[in-house]
Amino acid sequence: QKQKVAILHEVVQNTRLDHHHKLSRALVDEHSLLAVEDLHIKGMVRNKRLAKHIQDASWGEFVRQLKYKGEWYGCHTQMIDRWYPSSKTCSECGYVMKEMPLNVRVWKCPQCQIEHNRDVNAAKNILKQTTVGATGSNASGVQVRPEVQYLHNQAGTSKLETPQFAVG
Repeated sequence: QKQKVAILHEVVQNTRLDHHHKLSRALVDEHSLLAVEDLHIKGMVRNKRLAKHIQDASWGEFVRQLKYKGEWYGCHTQMIDRWYPSSKTCSECGYVMKEMPLNVRVWKCPQCQIEHNRDVNAAKNILKQTTVGATGSNASGVQVRPEVQYLHNQAGTSKLETPQFAVG
């Protein structure tokens, strides 16, 4: 019985790894710049309700594959700092909510009254962070210079005015 369970676990693991390889290669082939939040996986797995699902997704392995394949095929992978409030920042006006528990999936900005899906809003903000950092303009092409950008580097978190790489 233990042997059968071990074989099933190996099949699931191999299937997941194969999916990571195929998806990471497709993303690297289709894009010249990828932005990924630098999630604190070790901290997230402390939540007993989420731990199994987070570990099961192998997020760290997927990001590792994005990075090394990106280097091979000319796609820059930019890590967005885990403390950047991408979910809580209104992608329209820039207002930052003070508190927002994880169970809040849709919220309305008190400043501009626009309703946001938490995940879609975070993706829009990450896109803005990435394109502003790389080009000095936002995703719409409008020239902007933010006061501070949240970027992640090898040594930890740093605040940079203009990173030195190009989007192509």
